[in-house]
Parts: sequence; C-alpha cells; structure tokens
Amino acid sequence: TLVFADGSEKAFKVPSGSSSGLKIKIKPELVIVANEESELLLDLDLAKSFKVGGTGGDPTCDDLKSDKGKASFKPVVRAFNVDLTGVLAGAVADANGDPVADAEIAVYLKDAVVVVDSEPVATTFSAPAGLANVDEGEWALRLEPGAYDVYVRAPDTDLSVRFIQGATIKAGHVNDGQAITLP
Repeated sequence: TLVFADGSEKAFKVPSGSSSGLKIKIKPELVIVANEESELLLDLDLAKSFKVGGTGGDPTCDDLKSDKGKASFKPVVRAFNVDLTGVLAGAVADANGDPVADAEIAVYLKDAVVVVDSEPVATTFSAPAGLANVDEGEWALRLEPGAYDVYVRAPDTDLSVRFIQGATIKAGHVNDGQAITLP
C-alpha cells in the first residue's frame, strides 16, 4: 500500500509477485566465504517502480491516486554487497543556505556525455522535512567504486545541472559532505 502525503492510500499488486516473487540482480556479485559474513543492502527505487501504461512515462501522485493511464507498480530493487561498494552523500541548499527538499540527484560516470535520454548510474531525491534520522535536503547513494559526476534538478524545473565533477567512491568508504547550493 502506498500512503500519500495527504494521508490517502492506494493498494498496488506486484505483477507475478504471488507466483514467482521478485527477481533481484546483485551487482557486483555477492561472494560468500565459509565462516565469514557479507552484508547485503536492498534498495527499492520508488522513482523507477511506478509507470503509467500506454504512455510509459513517470506518473505524478495524482496519476497514481486516480489510476489515470493505468498506473502500475513494478518494483525496481537493487542489491548491493556493502563490502564492495561505497556511499556518496551530501545536502542540497538554496542560495540563502536553507535546505531544499525533493531536488533530483542523478549520478553519471565521470565525464559521461549526458543528453536528454541518458540513463544515470543512480538517482535519488533530497529528503523532505519530517523524516526520522534524516535532515531536510540530505541525500545519499550507494555506488560501485569509481569516479562520478553529480547532476541536480531543482524542484519545479526541467533543467538538470552538473554540480559535482569527479567525486571518487572507494569500497567500504563514505564520501559525504557534498554540499550543493542551488542558485
């Protein structure tokens, strides 16, 4: 059941969920060694899990509430071997230093040519106010080791701008404090 900010609810079924369950790809591979532990993190990507039938687009909350265009829930779950990945994290603020909620953060490989249809390595949104243990405007993504460019799209705009170039991720490390100040 999806609960919206206004308190309304909508039940969604997982296609084939009751018969074949969810299929999760683990990348990089999870290696299990005798007498050792490996931590696996499952990340449900809600932004990619809802689609509108017919148009193939990303639905708005109103679309999901009303069944406009037959909105569907097809869970996109990523699995991470925590020992072999790292975290890139930061916060989004406006020019006055006030936190900005719901800014879209998109991460691409360093120096990738980004065009309209480019698929990011990962995406998230900066946190809204009122979440437990997360301050408004904060964001975090788990990534494979490498160098990444971070693009941000402010709420209520279609323009995505590169704010961080060449952020380095190392396995088992957290690269936080990535401050993004929107104009």
